[in-house]
Amino acid sequence: MAAESAFIGGSIGVVDTHRHQIIPSKFSQIDYLGLGLYQTTSIDLPDQFSYGKIHEIYDHDGHLLKLKIPEGCTFDGLYWMGEKAEGKRQAEEKENSPPMLKSSDLLKYLPADALLRVKRNNYFGISDVQGNLVLEPE
Repeated sequence: MAAESAFIGGSIGVVDTHRHQIIPSKFSQIDYLGLGLYQTTSIDLPDQFSYGKIHEIYDHDGHLLKLKIPEGCTFDGLYWMGEKAEGKRQAEEKENSPPMLKSSDLLKYLPADALLRVKRNNYFGISDVQGNLVLEPE
């Protein structure tokens, strides 16, 4: 279910095929990452037509994933899902839309070998899911 969104003011969310809310309609952008995970981007409140700076990841049930981010950094996005999950994600992309995933393929948390893109002082770096910097933001 690869999904892209276009933001032209207002807010967007995610509903299932029965129109039940999965992710509340309060974001400027929502990207489907694969394996049942979504990355959201907040709305810039001073300018409701701009993307915000807060990024979060939700699972297929609409639960916010708790991410460990290095001190002084902010989460900017998922860099890599990890070796096993990345293989499944790529297979999911090749299937017809919408893909039919087994519930065992849907992620409730990020795999231990996933990598996150983090930001500090307008510089980007990479951290692991335990909150350790792999590549310093510089």
